[in-house]
Amino acid sequence: MSFSHEVKETISGIISPTKGERKKELQAFYYLVGSEEREGLIVFATENILVAKKIIILLHEFYKGKYSFKVQYRGRFRKVFYIVNLYTSETSFFELKKIKKKKEKSAFLRSTFLARGSITDPKKGYHLELRCPSFTAYIFLGDLLSSFGVEAKGITRKNVFFLYLKDAEMISDFLKIIGAYHFMFLFEETRVIKEMKNMANRRNNCDLANLDKTIKAANKQVKIIKSIGIGNLPVNSREVAALRLEHPELSLAELGELCSPPMKRAAVNYRLKKIESLKR
Repeated sequence: MSFSHEVKETISGIISPTKGERKKELQAFYYLVGSEEREGLIVFATENILVAKKIIILLHEFYKGKYSFKVQYRGRFRKVFYIVNLYTSETSFFELKKIKKKKEKSAFLRSTFLARGSITDPKKGYHLELRCPSFTAYIFLGDLLSSFGVEAKGITRKNVFFLYLKDAEMISDFLKIIGAYHFMFLFEETRVIKEMKNMANRRNNCDLANLDKTIKAANKQVKIIKSIGIGNLPVNSREVAALRLEHPELSLAELGELCSPPMKRAAVNYRLKKIESLKR
């Protein structure tokens, strides 16, 4: 089961506590998977059984006894579609107006994700998108998200409008908005673990780069010391030079600790730079 399906399965079981919220859920389904086929008939068509079940539950409350359900196989590959027919001439129920209440906005977005949304497993990447059946829905949903501080980007694929999020924090906020709290925490946990691993990798890469730099500098110093000869070096630089020949793998700070008396890194560096200058 995909991460996206798991989220949908969870939110499909959420029962909105107020009639206003449930109305917004049904309105969202109408604009995303519904159409008025002819006067007196509204058809909801979806490939997702979770969506069909949710629509039937909502219709049972608002249009009891005025709906039917069937399964259709469409297209060359006989795709399964779940069809819910609503028999009513009263369409004012579905008139889309500006939603003012925050919880009703959340309910509308929850149905939107259930019907037309998808999310990538955070272990693989950060991407959430909503497929909009019309430009009107695209604008309406974009404004709805903006009211929560979630700024989605838009794209068109084959004349279909999509809103998408790639920012991990905004995806997490969206999951919270639609009531998918378990997945919000799971998403955050995965994000933190990934960031910690990336930080550790960057640190390791940095350490390797510094080690490589140290080895190259040490090899250069060894060649210079051998070409000049320790006996030809200033007396105060001979100990450092001898230690460098003996320990080409050590850092300047580690060489300083072996000196008698111990020297600071800056003092070791000064003496080695002095030796390098003799070769010029």
